[in-house]
Amino acid sequence: MTVKAGFVGCGRMASFHAGALNAIGGAEIVGVYDIDMPKAESFAKKFGAKKVCSSREELLKECGVELLLICDYGHQHAEELHAAMDAGIRSIFCEKPVIRKWEEASALLQKQKETSSLIAVGHVRRVFKPQMKMKEIIDSGILGKIHFCRIQSWNAGFSRQWGNYFASYELSGGAALDMGTHFADLLHWFFGCPEEARGVVTGMENHLAKEEKPSDYFSGTVIYPGGIVCGMDISYQRYGVGKMFMEVYGENATLVCDGSNISVLNKEQETKYTLPAADPHQDQMKCILKMAEEKVQPPCTLKDGIIACGTILSMMNFNANKLDFMKGI
Repeated sequence: MTVKAGFVGCGRMASFHAGALNAIGGAEIVGVYDIDMPKAESFAKKFGAKKVCSSREELLKECGVELLLICDYGHQHAEELHAAMDAGIRSIFCEKPVIRKWEEASALLQKQKETSSLIAVGHVRRVFKPQMKMKEIIDSGILGKIHFCRIQSWNAGFSRQWGNYFASYELSGGAALDMGTHFADLLHWFFGCPEEARGVVTGMENHLAKEEKPSDYFSGTVIYPGGIVCGMDISYQRYGVGKMFMEVYGENATLVCDGSNISVLNKEQETKYTLPAADPHQDQMKCILKMAEEKVQPPCTLKDGIIACGTILSMMNFNANKLDFMKGI
């Protein structure tokens, strides 16, 4: 079976996904749309798309799309999802963050229920081999009772200027929503639904004058069932040291993920794990094709993506929050 795929948005993430689909086979790119027509034409030529559409409506209604991949900006995602479901497309992949405002959540969940659509959200870290190994170790119980987790994600190559989507807190949500949702989703996957969250954001247009270069820092805490306290330290900065580090502390041992290196340490020894080489974007697209072909749930569902966004949006409000939004989903 060959799945007929279409793309809304032809930028960086769309290129990852189109390349992955072409590499693994099983999909034909029947149409693409981007508001920037030269970008769409270049994308179509590079990845072998059959048609460049002049509008989203043309793509959704005239190309026979069976699987839609939404890869434009986060503040556009809710509208794109509604349009896809209204057009009768029942297998949809949407990049994260799946919503920009909490008010978008309930209508999306309701329409998904009414249309029986399968919607995957692009929290690709669920198929990263290091994070999959972390999940396996946590579930095994060898760490004992888990007390806390800490996450550091530092992008020290942030070169965006004012006027760029990623340098706009209003549009993108900054490092908190753009990157923090990845880790909120991982924590939800590891530990269950969050119970409390609090956070603070500095940088972007909240604090910086237009004559200053944009940068962004987010610090937050999420509490999970059993009193597990998880701290996030996330930044988009121009200088310094880039880092991706996660530590899960249990009463018997500590699990450490330093980049792609996984180890478990206790007082006596350190156990290091060797992981197989993999392309996470290909692994992700294999799951998405399986969703479209076999009508099975993806690794990260619409509800999962909304919980991740809701958690971060609550933290972006600066105050302690009991996450009352969870009652509605």
